[in-house]
Amino acid sequence: MRSSRGKRCINSILTDFNTGKLKTRRIISASLTAVILITFLTACNKKPDQVGLSLQPVSDELSVVFDNSTGLLSHSLREDSVRTDVNVVKTGMLGSMLDPVFGKTTAEIYSQFRLSENGQDFGTAPELDSLILSLSYSGFYGDSMSSQTITVFELDQDMDPDTAYYSNQSISDYGVELASVTFVPAPGDSVIVGGELETPQLRIRLSDEFAEKIMTADPSVYEDNESWLEFMKGLRITSEPAMADGGIISFDMLATNTALTIFYRTEASQDTLSFVFLSNNNCARFTAFDHNDYQDASADFKSQVLDGDTAAGNEKFYLQGMGGVKAQLRLPDIQEFFKDGNVAINEAKLIFNIYDDGSELAGPPQLGL
Repeated sequence: MRSSRGKRCINSILTDFNTGKLKTRRIISASLTAVILITFLTACNKKPDQVGLSLQPVSDELSVVFDNSTGLLSHSLREDSVRTDVNVVKTGMLGSMLDPVFGKTTAEIYSQFRLSENGQDFGTAPELDSLILSLSYSGFYGDSMSSQTITVFELDQDMDPDTAYYSNQSISDYGVELASVTFVPAPGDSVIVGGELETPQLRIRLSDEFAEKIMTADPSVYEDNESWLEFMKGLRITSEPAMADGGIISFDMLATNTALTIFYRTEASQDTLSFVFLSNNNCARFTAFDHNDYQDASADFKSQVLDGDTAAGNEKFYLQGMGGVKAQLRLPDIQEFFKDGNVAINEAKLIFNIYDDGSELAGPPQLGL
């Protein structure tokens, strides 16, 4: 029975197809669907921004206004200091430069170096090869052809990695030079160390007397970092003030190649051995800046920043990093926006044009408010 009904259904469809009835039914069905769809779309043809306007009182409607006439008063003033310790800054800055606007700025690094492992033993009758301070380049600003003179001292004051250190601080040292080297920064040049090519770095050989002091220290000094840092509190790496041009070098203080490394030989082995003192997140460290009280700055700069001529800032104001100069901005007419009631501000922009003084030195990549 099911087979018979199935055949009749198929025969009926074939008959309708042959007689054109199926085609007619499809056309009627498609036409009806199209009419319904067109009617639906026509009923929804309202602009999105007009939906609901008939329900909102005219008094509650928002008016959209673009305004760029708000007055802006600005002037520059000296920054007291900024935090530069390891908890907020991962780089160290070193060098000196003489800028035509800001005058002379000198940067120096104060840093601990920690044991790479406890219990170091230099063996019987160790023979010193050298003690190298290496600093891995991460950037440079200034005249890349100017030479720099760097001097290294041993600290005689404890440092604490949990302490906040600022750009205007200093820590006392023993006053004995461990090294003094004059060089031209090469942040893009790799170096060969032990026959291997390594990333760009500044390498400074420290005095043999200081190296012998480290190598012949009582074994208890190397029991742990607490004992070591009591013995060798850290280094002050400072720069000789520039007489012309110059630049500021940035070093990655967390890079593997930033370290203090002692090379030596023993009676048991004539091969050169080494031990590394690390620069890492556990080391107390900060950068200090000296702007020489802006005595070498331009006359316009001194007038505004040192003498307090705030009106001069409305034409041109100054910004300098490294705990130098900040700007104070005021919008004296801002209250006018709110005189007629509440205002919803969709977007507000401050647009600054960098003053072109003909210098080849680029402006900062970003600013902070």
